[in-house]
Amino acid sequence: MRKYFLIFLSLLLSFSLAEAKDFDKELVEADKLFEQKKFTEAFKRYETLLTSESYSPQMLLKMAFIKEGLADYASALYFLNLYYRYNSDSDVLQKMVEISDKYELKGYDYSDLDYFIALYNQLKWIVCTLVVLLSVYFLSSAFKSKEKRVAQNWLFAQVVLLALFVGIHNFAVLEPTGIIRSSQVYAMRAPSAAASVHSVLGKGHRIRILEEKDIWYKVLWEGEISYVRKHHLLVVR
Repeated sequence: MRKYFLIFLSLLLSFSLAEAKDFDKELVEADKLFEQKKFTEAFKRYETLLTSESYSPQMLLKMAFIKEGLADYASALYFLNLYYRYNSDSDVLQKMVEISDKYELKGYDYSDLDYFIALYNQLKWIVCTLVVLLSVYFLSSAFKSKEKRVAQNWLFAQVVLLALFVGIHNFAVLEPTGIIRSSQVYAMRAPSAAASVHSVLGKGHRIRILEEKDIWYKVLWEGEISYVRKHHLLVVR
């Protein structure tokens, strides 16, 4: 059984390495096109990698650069938002604010809390590893301790650590947001074309997505709930 498990693990590792190698090759070729200022061709390559969910953070910045150059500010903001979601880069944040101010867009207010959440998601696996290592250390210390009171203190410390970690982890869950990709998008009061219009949204505004309802997204816009057709949004999740 162990022999078969090792063979399976070896095959899985080989497949993963081959897949990573193919991704690196595609990305290198796309980057060469970008450096040669063949932006249209480079973007098509990047878009293929993004669709397959095989992309690098820097690739997203290059896609944003290309779209901004084409005056497609909604798409530029979309790629910058994708990048910032898991990379707390103050320069990228400043760029998003700059574009939103230029076009008088709403939904781009950021706080220190937003920065902390982005930073946590960027370092999430490191934090998880540290928590596991500390948990093992606390448990080991508790079992090795000859005094019951000291052992209880170690176990209490572990409980506090895990509770703190779970609390932060749940709090830092990122809600999906949407960038309006079209001009004059109707936000309805109910998920129906026959419903009354709540408001008309302009291209580039960012809204919170609460849930999906068939061809609609239930969204929060200026503190009120409304519904927008899915094809009008570039979803950041």
